[in-house]
Amino acid sequence: MAMNLSDKETLKAYNQGECRDLLESSTPNIGIIANALQAKLDDDHEGSVRLFESYIDSTGQSTENLSIWLAEGYRMLGKYDETIKYCDDNIKIRPGNPLLHLQLSKTKLAQGKTDEAKKAFEVVKKLYKKIESEFVYYDDFKAYEQELSGI
Repeated sequence: MAMNLSDKETLKAYNQGECRDLLESSTPNIGIIANALQAKLDDDHEGSVRLFESYIDSTGQSTENLSIWLAEGYRMLGKYDETIKYCDDNIKIRPGNPLLHLQLSKTKLAQGKTDEAKKAFEVVKKLYKKIESEFVYYDDFKAYEQELSGI
């Protein structure tokens, strides 16, 4: 999932000084999430996954809220079994989340399982049947749709 330059600049602006102090004092361990997001924006997938996992370990939170970012991070690291596990586990909880299905499809394609990738993407298309160009993941969705149609 691509985050754009303004996302990176906004996070950087709020992840320092008084803003960072306020953030950390308001919610325990939230600084870990901020650092994980910064790592994600910097394309440091290993650091991002490590920090998201650290947050889960230190707070006892379920993976549900971070599952998309963890799945994407593991996929970008080539750890496809972990990606599929996060997708499968969290699709059971949130079957209508198109981003989980999209990560699953991209992972299947990376594994060379084209038919399974296309099948997973059909679910994405049904869930995004009324997707609008203003949606944050629209460009990613359309680019991947084009990629799959060429296979």
